[in-house]
Amino acid sequence: CILWTKMSVTDIRIWYVAKHDDVSRHIKLIDEAEKRSKRQLVSASKVQEIDDSEEFTVNSNIILDPKGNTPMKVYEVTYNNIERLQDIAWYPPLYLTKEERDIVESSGTVLIVGRSGCG
Repeated sequence: CILWTKMSVTDIRIWYVAKHDDVSRHIKLIDEAEKRSKRQLVSASKVQEIDDSEEFTVNSNIILDPKGNTPMKVYEVTYNNIERLQDIAWYPPLYLTKEERDIVESSGTVLIVGRSGCG
C-alpha cells in the first residue's frame, strides 16, 4: 500500500510504501507527525499576547518525520522522473525551503548554529 497526501492540484507527498498489516500504525504516525508539525513553542509571556491576537501563524514549511521529532527530508520528483525511481543509483533532488536554499547557495564560509536534536 502507498500512503500519500494530496498537497495541491499537481503535488502529492508519499509517506510510506507499507505492508497491509502496517497501514494503521503508519497512518497513526503520520497523523501524530502532522499535529506536532503544527505546534509552535512560545514563551509563557507570549501566551496571553497570542490569545488576544488573530495574527499569530504557524510555520507550515516544516514537515516532521512520522517516526521522530526531526524535520523530514523531502525530495521532489517530477512526473518525468518517476521511472528513474527504479534506478537505485539515482537520487532525486532534495527539496529545500527558501531559507535553506539561501544558506546552501551562499558563497564563502557559512556557520550554522543549532541545538542537539533540532535536525
